[in-house]
Amino acid sequence: MTRPASLRFEIAWVSLAIIGVAILVFGLALWYYPVFWTAHLVGTLPPGKDHIHQVVFIVLSVIGLLLPVGEFFPARTARTATTS
Repeated sequence: MTRPASLRFEIAWVSLAIIGVAILVFGLALWYYPVFWTAHLVGTLPPGKDHIHQVVFIVLSVIGLLLPVGEFFPARTARTATTS
């Protein structure tokens, strides 16, 4: 018997799936066009100006990891109610 997934749990796995796909696509792009990316990133982008996507991905990852904490570690009252 399994419980249906809560909305917070579904939002968490969807956000982590988005992060995983973004990392995969970026890795494949770097693998397929290594010279283009290296020249483009080193030559034209000043450091500190193009890192907004990294901050967005980090925030999305942290949200995705923290949302289902209640699913894995329920409140003490809920645990004792189900075991008695």
